[in-house]
Amino acid sequence: MTTHALLPPVLALALTACLCPPPYVAPDACEDDGSLEVTVTPAGPAPWDGFRWRVEESVCIARETAFEDTEPTILDALGDEVPIAPYGLCERWGDPLGLEPGTYTFAGWEDVPTIGHPGSLDFFLDDPPTFEVEPWGRDYDFEPDSVAGGTYVLPIAALDGCGLMAYLAPFLDGYGDMYLRLGQPLDGEVDFDLLWGTTDKAEDAQDCRFLSGSAALSETGELTWEAEHQALDDDPLIEGWGMALRLGFDGGGAALAGAESQALMQTAALSSLFLDDPQDLCTALGECGPCPDGSGDTCMATETFGMTGSRTERAFAEDLPSCWDLLDSEDVAMGCASAGSNGRGWAVLLGALPLVVGRRRGR
Repeated sequence: MTTHALLPPVLALALTACLCPPPYVAPDACEDDGSLEVTVTPAGPAPWDGFRWRVEESVCIARETAFEDTEPTILDALGDEVPIAPYGLCERWGDPLGLEPGTYTFAGWEDVPTIGHPGSLDFFLDDPPTFEVEPWGRDYDFEPDSVAGGTYVLPIAALDGCGLMAYLAPFLDGYGDMYLRLGQPLDGEVDFDLLWGTTDKAEDAQDCRFLSGSAALSETGELTWEAEHQALDDDPLIEGWGMALRLGFDGGGAALAGAESQALMQTAALSSLFLDDPQDLCTALGECGPCPDGSGDTCMATETFGMTGSRTERAFAEDLPSCWDLLDSEDVAMGCASAGSNGRGWAVLLGALPLVVGRRRGR
């Protein structure tokens, strides 16, 4: 299997910035005037994208935390309550198996615990926001042959995520995009290549093949790929667990949405290439935990979601090099003050890793 890319050297500044702690900013004073504002942000239009919500109010963070720990009420177009739950590393709310297409209303909360006062309260919004779920990957008019031989661009700018990706994704925009190239669907499966396509801004990079595999393609246009364990490269050994890719096509195969991924990634080999200690990456970017193979506490979860894409006429060579093979590990050095060109390539590589890995789902 092949994997990711030497991307533009200038982007090392991304990881350099991540490794330097941000300055402390004192919080604003908290004045309780009883105001409350709710922001609901759909993670995307696909049935499994879900949504996130944020409470902005003046009753201090203690009460805001109470809201965050309480399940909100979602109503369908008929006014019936819809069961939802938080899921994924980023704790999106919804149904990981997918909500039915339609219009949903974020109504408010029941039994919100109060902090410092006895009992609880019900809080329903006077002007509740709504969001749409569209039939990406759930279109019964979908024809598998409509995507045969197609190439789809997945703009980095449309990506969201948390974990490692949350630090690095903004620095990838403008230097290239991911591309999904499909073969001929057959018996519910289709071969695919996940490619990196550079832009003119990426002077020192070239197109390459990030990942190849065979994915399931449903009769309604949902594409899924999973691997319980995958060695992405053997020198150095870079591994991932619980890897998957998920997205949905429209009925005509002209566009896709709901592209999401998550994995538990081994960071020790990556970290050792440009940092003094394999634990440094975990220390700088987030908490790591035990690896499933018992090799140590250097595995980091990462998730991306919300990517959309459209069919493109851009052509790629059939024999693209492996993106990993383009990486030169010599003279890689990184720190808060400076970064070498190879370190910059690795910074971008780390940002792109989550694009091919995903959550194990019970269906």
